[in-house]
Amino acid sequence: MQVGSRVVGKTRRTRGRIGIILGVNTEGRQRKFEVKWSCGTRETVAARSISLAAIQEPQQGCESVPNASTSTFTELLLGVSEGGASVDLNSSSSSDEDELNCEESNEQEEDDGAIYANGRKWTPCESVLLDPGAHVQPHRACLLWPQPLALGDKTLAKYFYLMYPMSTLRNTMSSTNYNLQKKQYRRINVGDWFKWIGIRLAMAFEPRRGPLPTYWDHASQDGSVSTAANFGQRFGMTRHCFEQLLSCMSFGKSIVEGDPWMPIRPFLDGFNERRLQVVSPGSVLCVDESMSAWKGREGKYCYDGIPHKTKIVRKPEGLGAELKGIADGDTGIILSLELIKGSTRQRQKPYAAEYGEGTAVVLRLAERFRGTGLYRSCG
Repeated sequence: MQVGSRVVGKTRRTRGRIGIILGVNTEGRQRKFEVKWSCGTRETVAARSISLAAIQEPQQGCESVPNASTSTFTELLLGVSEGGASVDLNSSSSSDEDELNCEESNEQEEDDGAIYANGRKWTPCESVLLDPGAHVQPHRACLLWPQPLALGDKTLAKYFYLMYPMSTLRNTMSSTNYNLQKKQYRRINVGDWFKWIGIRLAMAFEPRRGPLPTYWDHASQDGSVSTAANFGQRFGMTRHCFEQLLSCMSFGKSIVEGDPWMPIRPFLDGFNERRLQVVSPGSVLCVDESMSAWKGREGKYCYDGIPHKTKIVRKPEGLGAELKGIADGDTGIILSLELIKGSTRQRQKPYAAEYGEGTAVVLRLAERFRGTGLYRSCG
């Protein structure tokens, strides 16, 4: 196709139009053509949006155009005959339809083979070696210590208390003691609660073979070369007290209808708020998923099972509750967590209908960091 060639549109927006090429642009990857349509408008289109028009012989009996024998098709489109007389091409019966089509905004995207995702057109990038976060001044994350914890040496216990959602402690103690009293068990205090958490962390750090009572053995088992765990003497909590607290632990007093995750909702929200208060992230954030293993039954098979269980084979713990999290890229500190509740509930969350599940999760997790200039990456 070259200047003066007669073309027809073949895309959804230009189909049925006839025009002539006035210019060719070869600067980009794809050739662009400046076309003047029969209705008089000019437009720049891609090569794949037009094709050469077939030359048709004029039919006998048709109304002749003035000076048709001496006027070329180019001159007719431009509205000037060889004799200098102006030719009115808008007098045909089909001109009204052409005018309506040509009045469409040229800002609309052409169906020229470009890639569209969620209603957005992807455009070629000059280089993929440019870091989108290069303009951000790099800085490292820091912890915002409250005055009581800032005094003295920074011990592991102080780091634990810094990260723990203290705003949930009162409700946790109240709800747990309420359940203990119903079963006529001894009430606990804050020290007992943190001691119980410490024992759980010790179990993860020093796992033992066998059931739960193994951690309270006073002597080593026959044939074992390891020493007895003896958690009762080491940490000052009996096995019965540990099991009672495990069975009565609660973060809320009631379950709100329509939210089966309400028993842990207060603690998860408190976790996110606490991290926002005490952690100032660095210049790089990372979004990825994690798993909380669940060995019990699922909610659809029993009344007290987990509401939704995710199965991911590639994970070390492939069955459990899936969590999407955003973390600081330098220190690895998790800044916020979002619980995956199942496909139906996930589609009801913000941004899901417009962008899809993957992008929506990233937007929700990065919502609190919008406008800070921090660079986000996804795992």
